[in-house]
Amino acid sequence: MKTPINALLEASLLRDAA
Repeated sequence: MKTPINALLEASLLRDAA
């Protein structure tokens, strides 16, 4: 299960890639 922190990190990576 993904933790809220993990979700934030993933979202940050996606924004950085974009």
